[in-house]
Amino acid sequence: MSRKSTGFIFALTACLMAGCSAKGHTASVSQPLKENFQTGITMELEDLTAEGTLSRYGLGEWNLIFSEPSQLAGVQLAFAEGDVTASYKGLEFSVPQIALPAKSIMMNFISVIDKLATQETIEGVSDEDGIQVTGELESGNYVLILQDDGSPFSFQMENMNATIVFHDFTTNATTSPSTEENISETTTISEASTEESNLEETTVLAE
Repeated sequence: MSRKSTGFIFALTACLMAGCSAKGHTASVSQPLKENFQTGITMELEDLTAEGTLSRYGLGEWNLIFSEPSQLAGVQLAFAEGDVTASYKGLEFSVPQIALPAKSIMMNFISVIDKLATQETIEGVSDEDGIQVTGELESGNYVLILQDDGSPFSFQMENMNATIVFHDFTTNATTSPSTEENISETTTISEASTEESNLEETTVLAE
């Protein structure tokens, strides 16, 4: 057997043992993205590194709470059907200038995930970090890496010089902030009505 043949067989065997044959092939993963979920995120943007907690409450309804940097700590961005509102301790205001890059990349990520969430399975190309899903949006091309369980590992848009890395992904049935506010408001109205009824009853008895 020639040296070239021996070398080829050795290289092929090493590649197979290392799992090289699996990389670059079409693969599919389970579908956890249609569920409500929560995940920690780190965003590397052109002039900003930000951290926070991202929650998905359903199709088109998301919430991001910043923990870093200090200028954004505690600020929330609520995404609902294409609209974005910012708030801090219940006070709403325009999205701060410093948070605009984060808002932009998040809107693109949300668009991709909400679309994938409608599929039974997610297909992509096997990558050393997981399953790579690529596509094109109006604002540019994106690369989404999913882990073997279908949870997001990273999201990148090169033309925006922006990358999001995810950690501590959990599915849950968390109630959205808007729903919680409605429940609170309903409870307050109900309590007020009960107090008025008790006051009227006390007045009648006194008479």
